[in-house]
Amino acid sequence: MTSGVAISDEVVTIYNLIKLRLRGAEEKERYKLVIMRMSDDQKCIIVDHDNCLRNKDVENEADVFKKIISKLPPTECRYALYDCTYENKGLKEDLVFIMWAPDEALMRSKMVYASSKGALKSKLPGLKFEWQVNDCADKDVSSLVEKLGGRGVVKTVEGKKCKTPLDQWFYRPDVQNENVHRNVMFSGMIINLACQVFVFHSTKYSQYNKSVKCCNCFCMYGSSVWHC
Repeated sequence: MTSGVAISDEVVTIYNLIKLRLRGAEEKERYKLVIMRMSDDQKCIIVDHDNCLRNKDVENEADVFKKIISKLPPTECRYALYDCTYENKGLKEDLVFIMWAPDEALMRSKMVYASSKGALKSKLPGLKFEWQVNDCADKDVSSLVEKLGGRGVVKTVEGKKCKTPLDQWFYRPDVQNENVHRNVMFSGMIINLACQVFVFHSTKYSQYNKSVKCCNCFCMYGSSVWHC
């Protein structure tokens, strides 16, 4: 089902501009993020100039991705074009189409944005990636990394190293205490060492099944730490 809304000519014009790779001062003026929204009368998709970002707006940002995400309003739907810089086998830049429909947005608004997405994307040919974002968990960089190829492929996003799940656990706000880090890591090392010794002796005495069970216990322990 389509909503029948029109697409502003400016949306298409800016899409063509953001795809161009420029140099020097001109490159700084190129858009890094283009936010699009419904017009006030809900009849046309227009550019939300107040929340767009150019390369010059983020060149001194310590966390470019966080700046990008901050432009998505918490209670209103939006479309966006994000010129993402990331690294896999080499440094790459690709446009990501973002569909932002937060849980807190009005149901009617989410329906209009969802039904208008196809018409908008038909005016923006050649997009490789689409990122659907609905809540705070989706806004995490790990969610985008999966769209770009996965953690095993993507090494950095906007110059920052992609964290592993274990990194994400250790750097959660509620485990930022140094003693917690040290105690958990020390406990894991002790259990890991104990399992290795047990495997060695079990193998020596042909009790392989017990060694497997021991390793499973360690994996279960690791999972409990991972998800706690």
